[in-house]
Amino acid sequence: MDWEFRMRWLALICTLLAPSVVSAQANDALPREFGCVSQDELGNDMHPSELARIMRACAAEQRYDDAVQVY
Repeated sequence: MDWEFRMRWLALICTLLAPSVVSAQANDALPREFGCVSQDELGNDMHPSELARIMRACAAEQRYDDAVQVY
């Protein structure tokens, strides 16, 4: 492979991956903050990044059963 081909290939890959990287950063910056919540307080409108933060909060509070339920 020559240098020019490699650069074009790299540019194509970066172009294809850029939207997913940008959206992942935006999704992790959601405005809602939660501490540890129980399973009956969870909603189907919660984003996976919110659930991950809830799970970490439960683990930090040593509420492991709630952390497992959120997972």
